[in-house]
Formats: sequence, C-alpha cells, structure tokens
Amino acid sequence: MDLNGPKKLYYSISEVSEITGVKPHILRFWEKDFSMLRPKRNRAENRSYRERDIRVALAIKRLLYEEKYTIKGASDRLRRDRSLIDGMEIGLGAGGEGDPVDRSLAPAPDRSGTLDHPPVCPGPSLNRAQMRDLLQDLRQDLTGLLHLIDGKP
Repeated sequence: MDLNGPKKLYYSISEVSEITGVKPHILRFWEKDFSMLRPKRNRAENRSYRERDIRVALAIKRLLYEEKYTIKGASDRLRRDRSLIDGMEIGLGAGGEGDPVDRSLAPAPDRSGTLDHPPVCPGPSLNRAQMRDLLQDLRQDLTGLLHLIDGKP
C-alpha cells in the first residue's frame, strides 16, 4: 500500500495495518490507551482512519517498539510533544512494511517509563472491562468476516 499516489480521505483498518505493519487487533487495543488515536466510524460501524490517525499509529509504534517506551510513557510523551505525530511520514519501506520516517528534529526523548523489550501481548495490562470491550470488538470483526464468507449483507 503506497500513499504516494492519489490520496484517499479514509482508510480501512486492514489498509492501516498494512501501512503501519501493526496487526488490526493491536490498533484496536491502542485506541483504548491512546486518546489521540480515535478513528471515525462509518455507517456500518467500521473504523475509518484519516492520514492523521495513521501518523498517530506510526508514532505510537515507534515509541513502543523502537524507543521501548511503556504504554503509559508513550501516551504521556505524545501528549507532551505533538510534533512527534506531525513528524511521521507515511509510506512503505523497502521490506514492504510501513516503516515510519522521522522528519522532526525533536530533542532526545525522555526515556522515563521505558521497557527493556516491546510489549508482546496487550492482555496483562487490561482490566476486566477493557478486556471485555476488546473481545467484543474482536467478536464484531469476526462476525463481519463470517457474513462476508457466507455472502450475507
């Protein structure tokens, strides 16, 4: 998925997943912990991401996986420094994954709240209500896929 061609106004979660290299269930999980990642919903209640949402997802990915921030640390950093989001360039790397490119000249990050390794599974940090919401989203997505497979509207 290359965004260098004609620009779209909205992108589906599967397109954003391909652009960012982040699985859809992780993107849905991030919505719960990062207030700045709130894609709109269309009439069918599917997520509709704009370019700004993709930039937010790329910034979150960079903070969590490359700079080893905790979720709370990354959320705090994004709230303090919105230029991290604006500095993300959307496109595909040579490997076919959406590699974020940092165009900002931001100072060295505050490394408080970092992990020695990136988060592998969102489960341990969720409370019961968050887990229920995440599972309901997953159920809705799976039901939609079953309807597509069965040819139902």
